[in-house]
Formats: sequence, structure tokens, C-alpha cells
Amino acid sequence: MTSTTEITNPKWRTCHGDDCAWFDCGDGFVVCHRPSGKTHVLNDASYRLLTELLQNPMDVAAIAAEFASGQDKSPSDDYLERMASMLRRLEQFGLIQRA
Repeated sequence: MTSTTEITNPKWRTCHGDDCAWFDCGDGFVVCHRPSGKTHVLNDASYRLLTELLQNPMDVAAIAAEFASGQDKSPSDDYLERMASMLRRLEQFGLIQRA
């Protein structure tokens, strides 16, 4: 379960843009992370996070609100927890870092 501290802190941002090479494969995206030499297959949500939302540091609650925009209600605790999990995974891949 995600703690309140993890939802409000830290802020996340993408790593240096030159660290990644992107390829659109139609039903997802492939990113080659040059520093680690690893390649990852990402879904549309992860691609949007890395290329649009996390160009400026944002916390989990702000990111979840951006993804939920257009919906009538604010993101649930479960949604915030899933978003935090996705951010931790992207951090493990070396694609984002804590600001």
C-alpha cells in the first residue's frame, strides 16, 4: 500500500533526453536506455508520462490528476497506488528519477 508521504513526495521527472532512443511499434513503444544498455517495451501511458508529463517535476497526485482529467471524480487511493507503482518501476528502469 502506498503511504501518504509517497503520494505527496517525491516529485518525479524524466532523465536526460539524450539517454533514450524511442521507437513506435504501433501497439506500444520501445525505448533503448543508452546508459544501461537495456531496452524496454512501454505502453501508451508510460510513453505519455515520459514524453509529456514528467518534463517538469510532478508528484504522484498531480500525475494521477492529469491522467484522470476529463473524468467527473478525483483519482481513488487505489489509482494513486497503481500510479506510484508504475513510477517506481520506471525508476528501476532508469527512465525517471526523483527530483
